[in-house]
Amino acid sequence: MKEAKLREIGYKVLHETLILSRNVLFYPEDAIGVKYVQEITDAIHNIPDSIQNGNGKFLDFELELLKNTLSKMDFESVLVQNIKYFKLYYLEIESLLRKKYAMM
Repeated sequence: MKEAKLREIGYKVLHETLILSRNVLFYPEDAIGVKYVQEITDAIHNIPDSIQNGNGKFLDFELELLKNTLSKMDFESVLVQNIKYFKLYYLEIESLLRKKYAMM
């Protein structure tokens, strides 16, 4: 049960990251926003493999890496149009991580 919930959280993180990427990359002139999307995708790029292989321990590691990556970002420094997307992403990821902690 715990592994299934962790995989569900992983899928939701991927989904939210794709939404963020689509919105931010609509403004390619936002160099900082694009850099942040790259850092986020670097942090989570192994999530699909972890889900597919049922490696909950590594999936948990990837989620913690994402949390640490987001904590170092200054969303006010991105293009004004992208601030809301990053803040919404952060709130959604924070909510998913709370769910993860609640099941542990």
